Amino acid sequence: MKNITKQIKEAIAVNALWVVSDFYYFLEKLNDKGFETSHWIGEENWATILFNDKLIGFIWQKYPLIFIKEDHADELTVFIDEFKYIILIKSKDLITPEFTLDMDKDLTDRIGSWTDIKGFSAEDLWFHTVTA
Repeated sequence: MKNITKQIKEAIAVNALWVVSDFYYFLEKLNDKGFETSHWIGEENWATILFNDKLIGFIWQKYPLIFIKEDHADELTVFIDEFKYIILIKSKDLITPEFTLDMDKDLTDRIGSWTDIKGFSAEDLWFHTVTA
């Protein structure tokens, strides 16, 4: 299990225009390079990244945090170089429970609380926070 508490807190602490403009600019850059993105404005606060019609990652609109399949992580480094503050978390396949969190009041206030913090997947976090 990979504890991602530090990465989540780093993403939360970023002082940038991510949610206002950089998130949308980042999506445009991905689309320009052949990735597909899906984001339901006003309904969800995550975008999905697809490549060849296959889900390869999640991008959080609230915070500069990306979960990406390990085998596609290198493809995003070009984009992340422009946004040095983006936190990239590699996942085996987005659905395997491989992460843990050390919850505290700050995290609970930001992402809510749930019971599976000692073994969850990127998809679990996405599902839990998609409209939060």
